[in-house]
Amino acid sequence: KLVAIADIQPDIAKENLKRVDWSEEEFSCSSIEDAIKNNKTFITEDYRKLSTRIVELHPITLAQNARTSGGGNITLVPEKAITVGPVQTWKSDKVSIWQAGTHDNPFGQRLTALMISKGIADSAVPMSLLADHPNVQFNYFRGGLGTCEIEMH
Repeated sequence: KLVAIADIQPDIAKENLKRVDWSEEEFSCSSIEDAIKNNKTFITEDYRKLSTRIVELHPITLAQNARTSGGGNITLVPEKAITVGPVQTWKSDKVSIWQAGTHDNPFGQRLTALMISKGIADSAVPMSLLADHPNVQFNYFRGGLGTCEIEMH
C-alpha cells in the first residue's frame, strides 16, 4: 500500500487519484502514522521533509532508463533507486546540474532551466522544484543540446 504522497499541488494529486478510481476515503488521512495504522494514503504538500530514501521506479522510468542507459533491455535496469531528498538538497549551498545532452530531451532541458530561472515550481516537472533553491547552476555540453523543432504530422 502507498503510505504517502508529497506534492506541491496536493489538490491536483487528489483529483488524479480520483480519476484512477481511488475513493476519497483511501487518502483522507491526517498523518503518515494515521495512514500506516489504517492502511490508507496520506497526501501532503510538505515534500521538503522527504529525506534520502530507496524508491521503486515507475515502469515508464524503467523503460526510459533502458533506452538511455541499459542498451534497450529493461531487465538490466534496477527496479529500485536511491534518491536524494529535498532535505539534503536544501542544505546545500549550491545545486549544480550537469546535462550531457546525449540522451536528454532538448525541449526538457530548456523547459527545466526556464522554469527554475523564472521561479516556476510545478510537480509535473519534478526538476522545476529547484526553483525554490537560492543557488542553482546549469552546466551543458554544447554538442549535446540538440534543437527544438515543431513538426506537423
